[in-house]
Amino acid sequence: MSAKVKRQRLYWLSAQTTAGLQDRADLLATKGYEVSFYRSVEELYSSLARRRAGVVILSDDFGDKETEAIIRSLMNTPEIEGARMVFVRYGHNESLNTLAACANFRDIIPAEMESKEWLSRFIFATGGSPIPYVQPAGQVTLNNISALHLPARITRVSDSQIYFESRIRPPVGATMQLRGPLAAAGGLNSISLTVVENQRRNLLYRFSDGVVATWQVPSAAKERFSDLLTQLSQVDTGPKCRVLLAAQSANVRSKALSIFQGNRFEISAAIRKQGIIDSARFFTPDLVIIESDLVREGAGQRFRELMESLSDEATVMIIGMLPEFASIQASWPRRHLMYDTDLPSDLAVKIANRYLRSSPESVDTSTERVASIPKKHPFSLAEVSFPVRLHRIHSQAVQIAMPFPVGNFALARLETPLLTRTLGRNPYFKVTATHEDTHPGAAPFNHLAEGYFSDLRTVEQRPLADALVQLVTASLNRFDQRPGLAGATRGGFAGRTPELGSVRLVANVPGPAAGRLPPPSFDGNLAVAMSVADQRTLSLAVSEHQEAIEGMPAVSLPLDLHGELADVETPGAASKTELPTTPVKDAAAAQATQAVTDDDFKPPVARKPRVQSAPVDMSSAIRGALIALVTGYLLFSLVQWAQSHVSKSGSNFSNQLERFSRPQE
Repeated sequence: MSAKVKRQRLYWLSAQTTAGLQDRADLLATKGYEVSFYRSVEELYSSLARRRAGVVILSDDFGDKETEAIIRSLMNTPEIEGARMVFVRYGHNESLNTLAACANFRDIIPAEMESKEWLSRFIFATGGSPIPYVQPAGQVTLNNISALHLPARITRVSDSQIYFESRIRPPVGATMQLRGPLAAAGGLNSISLTVVENQRRNLLYRFSDGVVATWQVPSAAKERFSDLLTQLSQVDTGPKCRVLLAAQSANVRSKALSIFQGNRFEISAAIRKQGIIDSARFFTPDLVIIESDLVREGAGQRFRELMESLSDEATVMIIGMLPEFASIQASWPRRHLMYDTDLPSDLAVKIANRYLRSSPESVDTSTERVASIPKKHPFSLAEVSFPVRLHRIHSQAVQIAMPFPVGNFALARLETPLLTRTLGRNPYFKVTATHEDTHPGAAPFNHLAEGYFSDLRTVEQRPLADALVQLVTASLNRFDQRPGLAGATRGGFAGRTPELGSVRLVANVPGPAAGRLPPPSFDGNLAVAMSVADQRTLSLAVSEHQEAIEGMPAVSLPLDLHGELADVETPGAASKTELPTTPVKDAAAAQATQAVTDDDFKPPVARKPRVQSAPVDMSSAIRGALIALVTGYLLFSLVQWAQSHVSKSGSNFSNQLERFSRPQE
């Protein structure tokens, strides 16, 4: 008899439980989930106080205003931290999608999606580690300049620096743009940033990376931002103590939340046992409240990992019955360990007196103002933007090339001319895999990210698919000279279009299979015909990208995006900001960091196609064959006569030429 599999709790918040939702719940049950439905956020929180859930689904059937309020509530509730959240959409609202991304929802899934695909998306988004996600065939390969917008949360602002968290780890010296309410309040579309440090400790949100960057704004906007910093300093509540709850008991969690109230504490609650270690590593708590059962579990191995992940100054409070506390304390003589059967009511006061978080050492508080931005403040919401290249696209999936990597499970907006013209917006896509492009011509965009479009509904996928077919067809119709195609190559077509630049269409059909492809239909949908014929991936390589995204800086140096900044518009004025450049150490480095322009950038897949002659009709073929036969006979006779008169050295020279007469493979 097989062992009973432990089911994972899943809470689904929806205004109404329809038959369709129940079908999805039954589908999730087959994968080991125990689904419970809730019609209000109050009911959800009441249940969370008793039994915590590892996964939370939010449907948007409450209406836009109430859905926004629910998302903001989930963003600021310690009991929900650590849960993997998924947003199920019936309609479309750009602001709600952006808010969900900033709240670190794992995915935005259209409710109309077919059940099998919906389940696949859900399992990938809520997985604990990346799993293979197959990219669809029939992708069009481009090389278009684009922009990537990653959700971020701002934690602190000073006169010279901004601290934010996101799923990105840019190198020191890289430049990017910061967008959101903070920039808008200063009258700007974006704020220019230059990275000075990466951090993976002292993180408040569920993003995996922290970034410290200097910020620059036009001279006309400096006074406004100085006033904004003054206002933020007034709402800053000062140093905070960080408390990590590692408790499975609802009573312990509830009492801890009631004790550590107010603006002087940042509270994080770990849901999964492994999340205890991760939270200790990234959240960097001052106090850890852990139950005695978790201390004993696994012969104390998990507790040892916890202690090794904590800073030396952290306090660990053990709650419950633990007779062996003295021996545990002796094992960690330099750590501050406390033990009690219940949480002391004055614990918050003791911890606050012991730990007063000072400003970061990198900021001189005597000369600079520093303001921490509360979680609930709108200025904490932001997006970081930087240029990327659109490599491949499908109506369901995409691949981009970036100057630096993004984190696993990242959810980001993609802005590119093709999508903007077709959809009228910048859709979100979910990163499924990342890897480095080792091709020597890939720099500075030598980090690849594959993913699927997250929030595209069927009504948007169809026009996007049509646009891709029309894009390929328009490129090929220029070479349509019936009865054949003058631009035909073996397995592909080559030419130039006014919109895309130099184009190479590759069917990825090896060898003679290219000759077996059926002729294109009269309507010119050759892209579909070639893709379906052998069920191979269709590629359209473009060696010249489209126009740059408006408002995005042009990339000029590998891993240092300081070059040609776009004008930052301000009310009644516009100016350029010059960022410091990274010094070049030697001549080789100088050559490696030369500007990459539109004309000299070549994609890794660029190959010069071999052009073969257009096909002829049968009568011409017969005449040509007869002429070739007679000519061949005469040449053969001539060669025989010549060989009888040449020297032996001449025959050696002929042998060397034989390899050039062989047919090309």
